Amino acid sequence: MGWFIINTILGGLAILSLGVLAIAMRKLAQTIRFGRELTYQMKLATLNLDQAVNLLRNEHKNFRNESYKLDTRIKETVRIRHDIGRSLAHMKQMHSQLQQKFNQSPTVAADESIKVPYCANSIPINTILQSQEHEKNGLPVFVQRKISKTALKSAPKP
Repeated sequence: MGWFIINTILGGLAILSLGVLAIAMRKLAQTIRFGRELTYQMKLATLNLDQAVNLLRNEHKNFRNESYKLDTRIKETVRIRHDIGRSLAHMKQMHSQLQQKFNQSPTVAADESIKVPYCANSIPINTILQSQEHEKNGLPVFVQRKISKTALKSAPKP
C-alpha cells in the first residue's frame, strides 16, 4: 500500500505538472500572439512615421522654394522702388528746372508768336478746329460728317 500511495501522489503531481504546462503553453501562445500584433502595429506606426517625415520634407522643400521666390520678389520690389524713387526725384528736378526756365522767360503774345503745331496725321490743328466749328452749326450729323471729311481731305499737307 505504500507504493500505491506514492504512485497516486506521483500521478497526481504528473497531472498537476501537465496542467501547469498546459496553462504555461496557453500563456506563451497568447504572449507570442501579442508580440506579433505588437510588431505589426510597430511596423504600421513606422511606415506612417516615414510617410509623415517624407511629407514634412516635401513641405519643407516647398516652403524653401517659396521662400527663395519671395526673397527674389522682395529684392526685385526693392530694386523697382529704388528705380521709381530715382525717377521721381529726376522728374521733380526736371519740373523745377522747367519751372525756373518758364519763370525766367519773357511772356509773349499768344496769337502772334506761336505757330500752329501739326497733329500725328500731319493735319494742322486749325483745320481740326474748323471742322469742330462745322459741328456746332446745327446741321444734321451725316452732313457734319461729310463736311469734316472734305475739310480733312482738302487740308494742305506740309
